[in-house]
Amino acid sequence: MSDLSVLYKKLKRNKDFYTAGFFKEETDYCKRFYNAFLECFNNLSLPNYENTFLYPLGKRTFFGVKGGILQYRYAYLYTFNKQNLENSKLTKQEKEYILEFDKNTYKGGDAIEKRFALSGRGYTHFVPDYEFFIKHSINYFVNYAKKYSQIHNTEYSFMLYQLALAVKKVVKKIIKKLSTYPTSEKLENLILEYKNFLTKKADNAFGAMVRLNFIYTLDGGDNPGRIDAYLKDFAMQENIIDVFKEFFTDMICVGSWNVYLQENNEFTKACLIASRGISKPNLCLAVDKDTPQDVWQLAVTNIKTGGNPALYNHKAFVKGLVKRGVKLKDAKKVAFGGCTETLIDGMTNDGSTDGGVNTVQVLADLLLEKNDFTSFDSLLLAYKQKLAEYIYLVQDQLNENSIKRSQTEFQLIRSLLCRGCIESGLDFNNGGAVYNFSTFNICSLANTADSLYAIKTLVYTQKKYTLQQVCNFIKDNFENAQGYLKDLNNLKFYGNDNNAVDFIAKEIFDFACEKIESRPLLRGQNGMFFPACIMFNCVSEIGAMTSATPDGRKAFTDISDSGGAMTGKDKTSPTALLNSVGKINPSKALATWVTNIRFSVKSLSGSLGENAFKNLVLTYFKHGGNQLQVSVVDKSQLIKALQDDNLAKSIVVRVGGFSSRFYDLSINVKQNIINRTEY
Repeated sequence: MSDLSVLYKKLKRNKDFYTAGFFKEETDYCKRFYNAFLECFNNLSLPNYENTFLYPLGKRTFFGVKGGILQYRYAYLYTFNKQNLENSKLTKQEKEYILEFDKNTYKGGDAIEKRFALSGRGYTHFVPDYEFFIKHSINYFVNYAKKYSQIHNTEYSFMLYQLALAVKKVVKKIIKKLSTYPTSEKLENLILEYKNFLTKKADNAFGAMVRLNFIYTLDGGDNPGRIDAYLKDFAMQENIIDVFKEFFTDMICVGSWNVYLQENNEFTKACLIASRGISKPNLCLAVDKDTPQDVWQLAVTNIKTGGNPALYNHKAFVKGLVKRGVKLKDAKKVAFGGCTETLIDGMTNDGSTDGGVNTVQVLADLLLEKNDFTSFDSLLLAYKQKLAEYIYLVQDQLNENSIKRSQTEFQLIRSLLCRGCIESGLDFNNGGAVYNFSTFNICSLANTADSLYAIKTLVYTQKKYTLQQVCNFIKDNFENAQGYLKDLNNLKFYGNDNNAVDFIAKEIFDFACEKIESRPLLRGQNGMFFPACIMFNCVSEIGAMTSATPDGRKAFTDISDSGGAMTGKDKTSPTALLNSVGKINPSKALATWVTNIRFSVKSLSGSLGENAFKNLVLTYFKHGGNQLQVSVVDKSQLIKALQDDNLAKSIVVRVGGFSSRFYDLSINVKQNIINRTEY
């Protein structure tokens, strides 16, 4: 590019500040990010104030405009909008320069093959260190960054300090903007709390929420974290439920994710009330035998009206994290990002989800290579060996991705908001966080267990078919396999409390967890891979890449939904389903094992139904369950909602780690939820 300054000035005139910063000078990627953020903060155009408790709300403008060529994304390097480039008034040479730059830039996830992009491809979620900003002022934060910039005396630490100063200027701009509006009690309180933010720690719940909303916005609108824990030392205030409701409704607009409640305090109850009937946040609630009855009642009432909250076994997560080397005081601050991936609040870089292995496709691949195993044990041994090969291959790609991201994707904003980065002088993507995790997805386990059980039973025990015949059936997509399919219908598959298949699932799951955890993540001093089973809305997407399988599943159709049974094959009872899942000890999946279950409205009606549900959940958690995602809606209503948009908009369901209005789901996901067993 002959004169980069001309391009930079054009982009600034077009108010494409993020892109302008990237092309301000020919420099390394870290400096490009730094320039981009400074341009955005220095030229910040704040949204209008709309007489709300919190500010800003709605689509945020901290990181440039919607029509920008490069757009900030918290999970990746940036989003490149080719259409916006083509529509711009840049010269042909300038457009070609930007195209070439993008072409030669590593994109997060590129090192990971698409077949391993199972519910994620180098994605990342994060919970900022909200507690720090609630307990400290912006002035303290700036001085904190300055102190470490002097200790490290590096360009990177100096850039973090300068960005901290820029954040302080953003807070001052917000105060100035709000001061231009006609005064009201609501506005005066908001301005006061922003002024307090500059000079002292928060001293009330509303002030803490003002700070939380600001930091959440600064991070890009990902996860608000453990709200009831952040507020536990404050007194309840008038209108706090309205503040929560406003914030949660805004989460729908922003498209953000997860709130984890664990304190059983008045703020826990206020969050449950405020979230009733809306699809966001993905609300998670820790429950156990000591959970107060009024909290249980609020939770059950919510669940009966729309999929929130998901229920969590907090102690199982804490125990598992400590076992993997997380300090107990940190493990108690476990939070969740995105659908439900495990994080340590304020101090974790987690690839969530990074990638994973489609376990039943591994089996299908094996059977295409070899179908003359003389015993089930020899088949199982060969399967495990192949599964290990796939796991190691994926891990190699995830580590390659992590290394390349550390060289090109500098998360300067998250480095400001994550404990460990300022202190170490290392970027968020270069091991700066206190904890570095990678969520490794174990997909289609139910299909794998059912397939191996079918082969063991029909080929090696009953000897009705040869393994070669079964392989021919799956090659032909069961075109001439009516007898085999009929025999499959007589088997009690995973999800029906049948030890014969459940222990196969356990053996495969234990093996996969062992292999996943046996190798390090090459990010940070103690990087770790954590197993997970999270499909959210990818059951059809992953199924579309999956061959026919011995459990009777046809090629390119849905795979099993997260960690539960194959959709519709749990035919016995909810207790049987959760007994099957509990046998494999899903708490070993530290990045979370999602189990979806759907009840009819009648099943949870009255105190008898509610108490039975409570006992079911607590028994499941006692036997190794780590969380449960519950939908309470009749199948007949879901079928009717396919043709009635108004009805579809009124129904909220759990998908596979998050809640959503039925209306907003794809037809494939809608059908999958309809096909779930109704208890």
